Amino acid sequence: MKHSTAVLAVALLTGGAQVAPPPVVHVPPPPVSSDATLILPEKMVNGLVGRLGAISNSGFYQPSQMMTAASLQNCQPFGFLGCSAAKGRGVPLLLCDAPEGGVALAASAGSVTWQWWIVNPHFTLTSGAMSFTATLRAQVAGQTSDVTNTVAAGVTFDPATNALQIKVTLLQVPLQYEGATITLVDVAKLYSVSIPIEPQQLSIPMPDGSTKTVTARAATVSPRYEPGAIRVDVKLGF
Repeated sequence: MKHSTAVLAVALLTGGAQVAPPPVVHVPPPPVSSDATLILPEKMVNGLVGRLGAISNSGFYQPSQMMTAASLQNCQPFGFLGCSAAKGRGVPLLLCDAPEGGVALAASAGSVTWQWWIVNPHFTLTSGAMSFTATLRAQVAGQTSDVTNTVAAGVTFDPATNALQIKVTLLQVPLQYEGATITLVDVAKLYSVSIPIEPQQLSIPMPDGSTKTVTARAATVSPRYEPGAIRVDVKLGF
């Protein structure tokens, strides 16, 4: 087909909420191997990440000396045990899943506060590769630690939603206290985003001098990673 300049509107969707879309991207005339080419600069991709804002979470953990020894899991607060030697409401209890099935009660040493937040998340584009780097800063029981990871990332196309999917490979960081994992942060899920490619209205000249308007949609895409940018060759369908 004859190549033409297309205009693709790009928006960011994550976690079911829509973030305000970036400016409309004008696509330059494509090479002969595709109907259109979309250029996503590294700066633009990281701008979308920045629109997510600061991502963090916090909570409480109920440690127990019995938990590790007995392999108890999924412990939740379960009231207090009255005891004449204990001050206040008594000894805090936990209700846990027992390894052999059923449940078990365990005494808790009290609540430990935890908090984590993501620092400097960003994508990096080089020749033939895309990667994602982020630092998880955590504070558990007043102790602060930083864990930085770099993992592979990539772009795929989802025809059901007509969107590019920027996905980070598996990146889960555990928060631990005295050898026990108190929460698992799925960083990859937090920074996997969707960029819809909007359908285009094209006017086609007819032999009788009239024009016919058709709707063009992305049928297939072929991403290529270049230094500082993603080049996406798009085949259109009608």
